[in-house]
Amino acid sequence: MKILVFVKAVPDTKIPMEYEETSGRLRAEGIVMQWNSLDRAALETALGIKEILPETHITLVHLGPISGERWIREGLALGSDTGIRICENGIEDLSAGGKAFLFTDAPVLLMGFE
Repeated sequence: MKILVFVKAVPDTKIPMEYEETSGRLRAEGIVMQWNSLDRAALETALGIKEILPETHITLVHLGPISGERWIREGLALGSDTGIRICENGIEDLSAGGKAFLFTDAPVLLMGFE
């Protein structure tokens, strides 16, 4: 079995955040990132499946900047087999739907997955 787990980081909401008044976006300085809890749960579920079916191959996929390699490395340390980071200028500004659209051709993107 082959499992793809898409991972991303989200701001740690326990730490106060500031917004830029002009754009309404979070101010980048001082933001502490953490695993998205649902992505972490997906990885734990995949690892549970791998425990039952040892031939399972888990690949982590992160769509974003080089800082996302931290999440891939952590997932590899937890037991994932491979990790892929996809980055393109301006990709951070895409909506969730826009990012999902990029993966509509995932078999083409992940041909090396086998």
